[in-house]
Amino acid sequence: MDTIYLDNAATSFPKPEGVSDRMKYYLDCVGANVNRSVYTAAQEAGLTTLALRRRLAALFHFSEPPTHVILTPGATGGAVAQLMFLRHAGVPTGKAAVLVIVRTLLSILFLVLCMPFIFMHDAGIVPGISNDTLMAITLTAFVVIIAIVVGARRGYLDYLVVRIARHTKKERRCKIIAFYRDTKSAIALLAASPKAMLLVFAESGLNLLCIYAIVPCLLLGLGVTDADWYSVMGRMIFLNMLLYFTPTPGGSGIAEGGFVLLFSDTVPAGTVGIIAVCWRLIAEYIPFLIGLYYTLTVFGRDFLNRQLR
Repeated sequence: MDTIYLDNAATSFPKPEGVSDRMKYYLDCVGANVNRSVYTAAQEAGLTTLALRRRLAALFHFSEPPTHVILTPGATGGAVAQLMFLRHAGVPTGKAAVLVIVRTLLSILFLVLCMPFIFMHDAGIVPGISNDTLMAITLTAFVVIIAIVVGARRGYLDYLVVRIARHTKKERRCKIIAFYRDTKSAIALLAASPKAMLLVFAESGLNLLCIYAIVPCLLLGLGVTDADWYSVMGRMIFLNMLLYFTPTPGGSGIAEGGFVLLFSDTVPAGTVGIIAVCWRLIAEYIPFLIGLYYTLTVFGRDFLNRQLR
């Protein structure tokens, strides 16, 4: 007698013939976890999973990037994943990471676009390096950024990233792959909503200019009224551009040291170090303390332990 299977809330049965064939191929020929290593079999498993996500996104007309399609062991796992993703202000954790990368990319792009205008106005901003050389470096960086965006968008960089990750230490491989995956999602988000991203780009640039304007305000407070304010803001933009690529810890010392180097001739004698510390205090440390207080107030003092459990 033929079996009539009604428990489809648990799983489907019988499985299509192709499913058992692919499972047998996986068990016999692949056998690797997804996104846990970068050897050939693991790459095949990861690419197969990504292809599945893309096909599911197309099937259900999912407007988000395919990397936002969540594969779970079953309905129960899916429900838990949704609760975890939606518990903080309704923003999924994965999308939050992508949004942070989007904001960072737009901020760096804004600073890069400012560089030519700075070098054309402020001669000798870096001792020993001509502005022509700096301009060439900036233009090269801009071309590289565009190439990375296009390469990641079209998948040209996938093989290169995997090769690079393969030659790094084991504990860093997953981080490199995860960062590249989030960056690709961020680029896809940028391309999907150009008008919204243009607005975010303008808002990010205005936000950065307001932060950099702290230094002119400090100089005015010290009675400096005849400074070249265009150069002051330009040097702040140049310094913060360097800080985006400065490893942490260590960035703080480069910030203060770079400030002293760039502004020693602009501020009153003997005050450049004090102004540097005041700038970092107002722009970095006070907002950090405010954020820490707000985090502890909202989530409680043991929020880190709750996250780790």
